Amino acid sequence: MDKTPFSDIISLVHLLNDTLLLKLPSLEREVKQLIKAKSVDKILIENYLDTFILITTNGVGEKTFVKLLDYYKTVDANRAAFFWNQFDSLKDDEWQ
Repeated sequence: MDKTPFSDIISLVHLLNDTLLLKLPSLEREVKQLIKAKSVDKILIENYLDTFILITTNGVGEKTFVKLLDYYKTVDANRAAFFWNQFDSLKDDEWQ
């Protein structure tokens, strides 16, 4: 295949996605444990939500993000709504 100006960028995106997919099971276990423990540590939960907002833009982790966000609604409904809005905005941007 001929190298295009975007070949390096495409390779980096593929490498990033592969790396995210390798790390996802560990993150999923941590989120599952956080929910199982009924954590109310808003800072910790929001750190995970921020991480998942970033990786879902690469098509990874959406299911776990939504699961954690559903749980976070029971901890802080107002802050959970903020993350839902961020997530919805990202989804809307994908379609524009």
